[in-house]
Amino acid sequence: MTLKFLFHFAQSHNEFRIPELESVAELNGFSVRFAEKPEDRDPRRPFMVIELEKEEHAHILCKRCILIK
Repeated sequence: MTLKFLFHFAQSHNEFRIPELESVAELNGFSVRFAEKPEDRDPRRPFMVIELEKEEHAHILCKRCILIK
């Protein structure tokens, strides 16, 4: 079962948001799932819903990703 989290991003470097999330998750041994609809994972929007297996993974992403507010 996955949990859904709403992430709020800084309004800069839009093209690096998804690669940053994926690389931090990979370095920490877990995976990140994004919404199925392309418009829901549009990196130009300030918010994005991300599916993770544990709440701890969300905390790790928030600590390590510089583009998350």
